[in-house]
Amino acid sequence: MEKKPIVIIDAWNTIRGVPRLRQAMTGGLEAARQAVVRFAAAWLARRGDVGQFWLVFDGGAPAYDAEPAAGIRVIHSGADLKADDRIVQLVERHIRDHALVIVSDDREVIDRCRQLGADSQSTAEFFGIPEDTRRPAAARRGGRGKADAKNMLSPAEEKAINDELKKVWGIE
Repeated sequence: MEKKPIVIIDAWNTIRGVPRLRQAMTGGLEAARQAVVRFAAAWLARRGDVGQFWLVFDGGAPAYDAEPAAGIRVIHSGADLKADDRIVQLVERHIRDHALVIVSDDREVIDRCRQLGADSQSTAEFFGIPEDTRRPAAARRGGRGKADAKNMLSPAEEKAINDELKKVWGIE
């Protein structure tokens, strides 16, 4: 098994979950695609704990793959398959040979991939984004209630948990 994991990113989900990438949507779909590829390539260049990024997008007819940069693989699901199902297929095909980490905020995708043996993280966890900056301002209005605030982890507790999980998953 490869030491450094392959990180499979639910690309559109990640674009919506990372503020800098969400902003790229103002330039259109292709601008957003290019932004997530550049983001992943820069992330990979800065860190040595990931072997490859596989960015999985919905659509593309027929399904096709591309490698825009070393360690970055762009995968399109094709017209007849959702990216969620393509991610699950990739896990089924590669889990025996590679450590896989799924990055998505889609609970169904995460659950299906975990059942197959993959690890997972939310976009916020993986990219180190504070939870309250991930969603647009309109979705954040109203704040948290007292009960929610009382049950929240402190930033130090969140960091300690994330650091421990990265060690367990072998990505740090």
